Amino acid sequence: MQNKKKASWGSLARLLRFLWQDYKLSLSISFVLIVVASLATVNLTASIQSLVDVYVQPMLKSGSHDFGPLLRFLTSVAVFCLIGVVANYVASLLMATISQDSLRSLRNQLFARMQKLPVRYFDTHQHGDIMSI
Repeated sequence: MQNKKKASWGSLARLLRFLWQDYKLSLSISFVLIVVASLATVNLTASIQSLVDVYVQPMLKSGSHDFGPLLRFLTSVAVFCLIGVVANYVASLLMATISQDSLRSLRNQLFARMQKLPVRYFDTHQHGDIMSI
């Protein structure tokens, strides 16, 4: 069990090094966008309490019909929500692009490596073993 965990972490480290070589900028931008989307989500969640405590309850108690402050607050919440949605969407696009490009690169490297192997290697190993490795 311990060797399996160690191998998993080692494989993950190799994968991250492989990705970092070619996609430093895209990975960094994606990480920043994920943080921005998370902060926007936290802000949206935290703003629900202040919406009720600061705007809705005082309006109900006083019977006021001035919706200006409430509208400004809801507009700011909508802007934060929109920023979070856009950041999440762009981060998803970047990560999909990174995964597709890195997979293509990995396949090309594998094909180039297999081209260099002698024919004897393919004769002595089963096709399924070659494909799974």
